[in-house]
Amino acid sequence: MFELPSWWLAETAPLAGRLAFAGVFAAVIVWLMVIPSSHLTEEDQSPAWWRRSRVWAVMVAATQMLIYLLWS
Repeated sequence: MFELPSWWLAETAPLAGRLAFAGVFAAVIVWLMVIPSSHLTEEDQSPAWWRRSRVWAVMVAATQMLIYLLWS
């Protein structure tokens, strides 16, 4: 049977976990971009960018993804 060296598993597991966790945030960002505005609490169709909940949610998810990829 094929056996992997133990050092290979020790070095690849953290990277795979970080990428999987970042993939979850990437999926959340995609979902936030495609969800219809009618499902959000925004009543005005063209508010300023800092008043849009979608913009803030994408910014938070992107920040979490970058922090986890860079400092974990």
